[in-house]
Amino acid sequence: MQVIIVGAGISGLTCYLFLRKHLPAALPPGVELDITIVESHAATKRKQRSDGAVDEAAGQVANTVGAALGLAPNGLSVLRDLDEAVFAQIANSGYPVSHFELKNARGSSLARIGATNHEDPELHTVLISRQRLWDCLRDHVPDDAIVERKIVSGVSYTEDQRPVITFADGSSSLEADLIIGADGAKSVIKRTVTGNGKVDEYPAVFDGMVGVGGFIPSSFLSENEPRGRMTVTFGAHGFFGYGASTVASQSNHFAECTAPMGEEATWWSTYETKNLPDTRNFDKEDIQRQLKERHAGWKDPVVRRIVDAAVTDSVYPTWITPDLPTWHARGLVLIGDAAHAMQPSSGQGASQGLEDAQVLSMFLAHCLERHFSPSASKPLPTSRNAPATITDAVDRASMKYCELRKPRVKLIVDRAKQIGDTKRKKGLVEEWFTYSILWIIGKLPVDAYTKRVYNNLPVHENIESLIHIADEVHPTLPESADMFAERVKLFLKGCLALMEEERDELYGYIISHPIRRQKQPALLRGIASDADQYYIHDFAILPEVRGHGFAYMCINRLLGVARRYSTTSLVSVYRTGPFWGRFGFVPEDIDEDLKKKLLLDYGDDAEYLERKNQQRMSVTSENGVTDSG
Repeated sequence: MQVIIVGAGISGLTCYLFLRKHLPAALPPGVELDITIVESHAATKRKQRSDGAVDEAAGQVANTVGAALGLAPNGLSVLRDLDEAVFAQIANSGYPVSHFELKNARGSSLARIGATNHEDPELHTVLISRQRLWDCLRDHVPDDAIVERKIVSGVSYTEDQRPVITFADGSSSLEADLIIGADGAKSVIKRTVTGNGKVDEYPAVFDGMVGVGGFIPSSFLSENEPRGRMTVTFGAHGFFGYGASTVASQSNHFAECTAPMGEEATWWSTYETKNLPDTRNFDKEDIQRQLKERHAGWKDPVVRRIVDAAVTDSVYPTWITPDLPTWHARGLVLIGDAAHAMQPSSGQGASQGLEDAQVLSMFLAHCLERHFSPSASKPLPTSRNAPATITDAVDRASMKYCELRKPRVKLIVDRAKQIGDTKRKKGLVEEWFTYSILWIIGKLPVDAYTKRVYNNLPVHENIESLIHIADEVHPTLPESADMFAERVKLFLKGCLALMEEERDELYGYIISHPIRRQKQPALLRGIASDADQYYIHDFAILPEVRGHGFAYMCINRLLGVARRYSTTSLVSVYRTGPFWGRFGFVPEDIDEDLKKKLLLDYGDDAEYLERKNQQRMSVTSENGVTDSG
């Protein structure tokens, strides 16, 4: 099977790693997986750059990758699901932010907003250099997987409808079963996905906002800078933010706790303009003058120090992708900014690209497994009177990916537009109104939007909806309201929901929690302090949404929660053992007392299964860098 990823940015590299993790197990013996990344710029590893083994053109990579970004808890959860080693390397390469300090231009504090996912253990947002994040991902992608400095000019199709990419230099085209467009807001692949391939019918739009920023010594920050703080300041003529972007050496925080700041900090200033700046040819002195004028009179001494000393080498116009009618076409699919470039005020640009890569790879694995498995209970549907092909499986996966991702992204994009308006020019009344709104927000508890976005998959507290699904899915094994209420209260992060986000409708759930090994209680009363095993108590999905890969996604996400324990157990009913076997669950010997309990509670088809959590798949190919073991 041949896959081409166009674009070696953050989304493209992450997608490669996820495909390497999930797809090999879905392919039968004899079907090899070949993944090629095509990148228009140089994509050289940091070691080669620092050794001086790159030419002048390759040295431009650092400038094209950008300044700094925030990886939100949901994005970090994706990286942790990908591989513990990759997650640790990235998390510990940035600065853990536990809260945002919101100020006005007069130096007064307006609000303190949490930047964690409120789980146990908590994951903080990580402020990191975009270049450093890219370098960490690139370390895990083998050199021979990337074709550098090749500009894709378009997409065509073979007679049997396999997609082909062509190149601007006229070199030989490349054919594949799937082409993934991770080529940014001005995507070439998008032209064919949404139109005839010749004209971009949905071009990226400059939204009138421009950012400048860079890196400074952390000594510019307050002498007693609180750990975990990132400061954002709003004023009449723009927005200014700053915070540490590295930690002191050997501070392995894993995004779960704050840490002493290192020697590097970052800053950024955003302002509104009608004129799109030329990012390659602009007057640096004029940009510096405008920066000082914009923030003249701002009272925060850190802002004044940075503005007086900072050098602006780059400007970053904000490009927004319009709401696309689709993210996929025959053999083509878009991820990251190619599908949904959003305002930086979302705080979710990189994290949503990571989620795209994870979800797409999971749906691909699910659909390919159904395609290649002769014993599949539900064969893949096809619109033609012919057996399903690999391309049919790919298109099915792409369709389900879009159905799941588009509503979530729309929710975030709409919210980002509201926040982004606070950074535009304001009159006196508008300025004070903005301050008032921000002050009120700081007084409110964590809102449902933040919980939903930061937790990646929603947790669920609607007991009536859970009982309704339980009664429909397994009517002979009823669950009590007390059971649901207790587990949601005691271990909410183990209660995941499958929801239609636009309508807030529930289609499935999974209930789980820690226990003492082989001691499944009817009611918990509390999580045992000596719990040594993770237990999946109940999993139910309505019939109308089965067969689409949702189960694969939910269970893999939950096994990420279970990683703190050596094993995960469950009781299989309705002869579902083969289904659970796909996730590494196998029958395990149990004592006579537990056998009697299972027979009494679940019936004679109940089967006790366990899975060893430490078993992980490598995310790299044979000549890659790491194996998580």
